[in-house]
Amino acid sequence: MPAEVRAGVRLTPLKARIFDVVKRAGIDGIRLEDVNNIVFDGDAAPETIRSHVQQINELLAETDLQISGADPRGFYRIRMGAGGSPERKKP
Repeated sequence: MPAEVRAGVRLTPLKARIFDVVKRAGIDGIRLEDVNNIVFDGDAAPETIRSHVQQINELLAETDLQISGADPRGFYRIRMGAGGSPERKKP
């Protein structure tokens, strides 16, 4: 499968779909359960989705974007200005 580019980062088609679904949700965010229903037809374990989000965030570490899942209600959002530490960013 060819990679897709989001925020200047190459993602697999599945990870790009997760990124797109979260981004489309905007500032209100989207529940993990809804990501599961939209991307995985409800067949993924929560740990699977969290793992994909963590991997996406690792790939986004050199950008100003991150997927935030810290909301106590379980909502995922794209956050600006949340990139990795300056040491990890490319010159």
